[in-house]
Amino acid sequence: GKTTLALNLMNDYRYYHIEASDFIYLSYYERHGVGTTVRIGDFAEQALNNNPSIVVDQIIENIQLLGDIPIIITGFRSPDEIIRFKHQYKGSLNIEVVFVDADQTKRYLRSQLRNRRDSQKDRDTFNKDDQQQENMGLSKLRQELALNTI
Repeated sequence: GKTTLALNLMNDYRYYHIEASDFIYLSYYERHGVGTTVRIGDFAEQALNNNPSIVVDQIIENIQLLGDIPIIITGFRSPDEIIRFKHQYKGSLNIEVVFVDADQTKRYLRSQLRNRRDSQKDRDTFNKDDQQQENMGLSKLRQELALNTI
């Protein structure tokens, strides 16, 4: 859902898409290497707890190189990330925060259709990872953005 929305904005309105998860993966590989056994979810949860700006700082740096072009950022996991982004962003563009949601069964089925490394999870593993995402802040975002949800 998030990526589809981003692709539509890119194609129809020439938005530049930034996926926040790419930056957490970058930090993950920089700290642990490609062959690590540390789970990305565990790393992300700890990293966001220790430094809620770990992704935001990298995105802000990236945006400064782009100038004031329309941008869609997908994949923030916590209200702290959005607060920090709004505080650090010095561009002239308006910021609109939208929560894209789908029920857990739909998300699981979509994950199985993708050819990503994590798409071969069984339902129990998916549910555990999903709960970890909720604990990172998605449940708070869902509540805070209830009136601005797709």
